[in-house]
Amino acid sequence: MALLIGLYHFINFESHFGRLVPQHDFILNSLNPILEGSVSAFFLISAYVIYLHMERYTIQLSMFGSFIRKRAIRIMLPAIACILFIILVDNAFNLYLYQPIDFSMQRFLANLTLTAPFFGQEWYNPILWTLSIEFQFYIVIGLLFPLIRKNPFIALTIAGILFIPL
Repeated sequence: MALLIGLYHFINFESHFGRLVPQHDFILNSLNPILEGSVSAFFLISAYVIYLHMERYTIQLSMFGSFIRKRAIRIMLPAIACILFIILVDNAFNLYLYQPIDFSMQRFLANLTLTAPFFGQEWYNPILWTLSIEFQFYIVIGLLFPLIRKNPFIALTIAGILFIPL
């Protein structure tokens, strides 16, 4: 599964310099539907594992801060490394090409908080959208978990009404 996810990220990487794999590359791009399916499967497996973890440790609303902090550390350390690496490499190329340094604090903060689309900013690495969705899920499941345990139907109805349109 991890190999498929990595391949999906590799094939779909794109920056202002262009795509890593050209869109007309038939062989690699023909794998895209399978790889997109593996991303969906990863989301489902991840959701199930998180739910099992929360069930095992009987996570309460009072534990929400600790729960989110642990998830943020796991997600944000690689995301921050990726963002900083891309900024460094982009600007190294800009210097090499005698172009001005390209840095926007708004874009940086929107990427750092995984909220780029909410603020009309571009991702440094478009694949960061997967981490954004994952973190949004952690927030929702962390807040709704006590209600899910008590009354799953009401919790999922509330989640559907509130979050699916987003």
